[in-house]
Amino acid sequence: MLNEQDLREELSHIRLDEQKPEEALSYLAAFLVAGGEVSPGRTPKVTITLRHSQSVLLAEACLDLLYRYRPEITLSAHDKRKTHLFDLELPQSVSARLLDDCRMRKQTANGYTYSLGTGSMRWVKAGCYCCALYLECGRLYGGEDYRLDLVIPPSERRRAELEDRLAKLEVRYNVLPQEDKFRFSIRRESVATFLAFIGASQAALAVTEYYFERNVNRAVTRSINCSTNNMDKAYKAATNQLWAIGVLKDKGVYNLLPREVRQVGDARLANAQATLQQIADEMGLNKTAVYRRMKAITDAAEKYKGE
Repeated sequence: MLNEQDLREELSHIRLDEQKPEEALSYLAAFLVAGGEVSPGRTPKVTITLRHSQSVLLAEACLDLLYRYRPEITLSAHDKRKTHLFDLELPQSVSARLLDDCRMRKQTANGYTYSLGTGSMRWVKAGCYCCALYLECGRLYGGEDYRLDLVIPPSERRRAELEDRLAKLEVRYNVLPQEDKFRFSIRRESVATFLAFIGASQAALAVTEYYFERNVNRAVTRSINCSTNNMDKAYKAATNQLWAIGVLKDKGVYNLLPREVRQVGDARLANAQATLQQIADEMGLNKTAVYRRMKAITDAAEKYKGE
């Protein structure tokens, strides 16, 4: 079964293409939303605080590709979950270019304002954006069913943007508002669709195979159980029919039954293991006719039950 480490290992081998800088920018946009901060003042400086080493390595590669800059990385104090945080501090020149490229700088009457949102999502490569969100604030859970969670800041705009992307994928999910975040919970087969979307094809295949095998196994089990139940019912019915024929013979009333009813009874005596359908086929009758005549025998024997 696919686990969290396998998925992160696959995503850690992302290759950036110099011919597609918008992909690298989409990864950085997600990291900015998840852990970016702009220092106050007229010359803004961006710091991106990340939790996971895979996120740090990808952010470094994106900054190198776009701006030929390798950021200085420092470890900050432990957070509430007692894990290290990685701070990527960008100089003013790189910060300004990044904010401009990500549509995060807006001119106002009093100068410029900087918002760590992704602005218009038209320029963002959604697969790259969601991939970076998973690396930094996502988690995969196994067990009886797969579940994948994405945790984003408590922004209605960020929530609406992610909901729009997932809706286009036809991914089923639940949104769980919490005190300081939104938790998107993707479940069952939809996990494979999301993994394929963010570029984790091997992980998506593993999830698909898991559900395929599980569904096949469940179908086989249901078929076996159904067949076993039908066999049990047929055995009990045949036993009851043989008992009824024996009772009527002992009471000397079997030969008083109509000839067509006795013919069915004789066929049962000749083949105690046969189903009603098999008896009907041998006699050239339909199953309903055989059932009605056999029922006449069992009904006639009921009056002698207990004697």
